[in-house]
Amino acid sequence: MNIHIGVGLDDMKCGMNEDHIIDVYGKPDKIYLTDDENTRYIYNF
Repeated sequence: MNIHIGVGLDDMKCGMNEDHIIDVYGKPDKIYLTDDENTRYIYNF
């Protein structure tokens, strides 16, 4: 995986919404809500 500062990670680009991320990487291994009510998607590569 390559990090591109100001751009994103490989095929994941800054500003992509959740649906686009799932289209690129598939269904996450785990989804949970943080204490701050943010949704976290966990992928184990």
